Amino acid sequence: MGKTFQLFLLGLLSLGLVLSGCSQQEKTDKVAPAETSPPKEALKIFVPAEVKDRWHAVKIAILDHTTGAEKTYTIALGETFQVPNSALSLRVDTFLPAFIMNGSQMTSQSNETRNPAAYVVVTDNQQPLFAGWLFSLYPDAHAFHDARYNFNLTGYVPAR
Repeated sequence: MGKTFQLFLLGLLSLGLVLSGCSQQEKTDKVAPAETSPPKEALKIFVPAEVKDRWHAVKIAILDHTTGAEKTYTIALGETFQVPNSALSLRVDTFLPAFIMNGSQMTSQSNETRNPAAYVVVTDNQQPLFAGWLFSLYPDAHAFHDARYNFNLTGYVPAR
């Protein structure tokens, strides 16, 4: 083989190694930022003074897929409701009549029912299954869906 051909092959081999090394470095660079990103700030619920004590309960419709029956229950804020013929219980922690999310804080923009939402906790034999929001205007957003049950926020009861 001629000297020119040998130099050409050596050049190709060197170029392949350089490109391979850059490719490996790029992969490493893409992964590193994800490993060092700071943890997300915990979400907080803030109930404004004008909303506190202005609402007594919410109405939750429970659809039983096995029977096709849907029944609506009125559940007081802070109370736990045992789902009939089930090991599930539902606790209503908070009601926000005009739900908004401001950064990491969830609050109510006013006391008018513009975007009603209830924060609920669902347990099965006292084991947590779901903790999140039910929205009356957007029933499928972040809703609890189970093989047997669906829960939907359908109404709200003001305090007297």
